[in-house]
Amino acid sequence: MELMVVLVIVGVLSVLAAGGWKRIQWRVQVLGAADEFRNALLLARSDATARQRNSGIVFDPANLRYLRFVDSLPSDGSSNGRYDSGETVLQGWQPFPAHMVIDKVTSTVSSDPLPRPCNSTATTPTTTSQTSLYSVVFRPDGRCWADFYAKFEISTFPNDTFVVTVLPPTGLVTLEH
Repeated sequence: MELMVVLVIVGVLSVLAAGGWKRIQWRVQVLGAADEFRNALLLARSDATARQRNSGIVFDPANLRYLRFVDSLPSDGSSNGRYDSGETVLQGWQPFPAHMVIDKVTSTVSSDPLPRPCNSTATTPTTTSQTSLYSVVFRPDGRCWADFYAKFEISTFPNDTFVVTVLPPTGLVTLEH
């Protein structure tokens, strides 16, 4: 009888530990993915200053992915500040973990179903639109075209959140958790 009680207690503790372990694993994976995204933004900023051309990230929340690019120089010598076919892709589509949820995305450049030009005249911030792509584009001086905010969560643990922000005047990229 005592052995049965001990086995039941060990079983219950094992189940509780397995759930906690899953949460820890997913939290580490999502934090790592959010940190990689922040690093990609920092690399895009560095690309812009090093190449003296607009550079950025295309963020696709609906498909949980992003890519890093450098704006091509059209024949008139001015880049358009958006990702178009034929642009130089520095980092192809990078996926986020399947159990990551994009809770909210805002930008002072409105999102469209396709990337659109980013310019210095910002529109009213928009809330998340899971069918849209967002361009986060940095200028050669390191500043960003627009504000950007993305909140990441873990699918079954919504209280575990990670926020990536970009501030346009300085191009500062932060990750809060």
